[in-house]
Amino acid sequence: MKIFWEIVALSLVVLALALPLALLSMDREFLAEENGTVVIRAYIAEAGGFKPNLVVVEKGQKVRLIVESMDVVHGFTIPSLGINTGPIDVGKRKVIEFVAEKEGIYFFGCSVRCSPYHFFMRGIIIVK
Repeated sequence: MKIFWEIVALSLVVLALALPLALLSMDREFLAEENGTVVIRAYIAEAGGFKPNLVVVEKGQKVRLIVESMDVVHGFTIPSLGINTGPIDVGKRKVIEFVAEKEGIYFFGCSVRCSPYHFFMRGIIIVK
């Protein structure tokens, strides 16, 4: 039983160290414009994934995400908000609008298998 708790403790330490490093590696240009608009360009993960992949908005703000597919068919989903655009063809864009009602961290990702590294196409929306 002791080994179990040692593994749990080690896992928590690794997570505590990895999360700040992951956030530091994310795009810096992430604040929504004053009107809540953010343009997110989707590239295959090998070319950088979502740009930006970190978006910060204010609680109560109307958010308007414009998602553009730059190289192959992509999709965009925020599961915890029930948002899924379906496929976005190359050169096309889809607009998602919602009000950021609750503070928190919301993960988004690509909903169409777009490359062998598809599962690395992730991002975060922070509502503060």
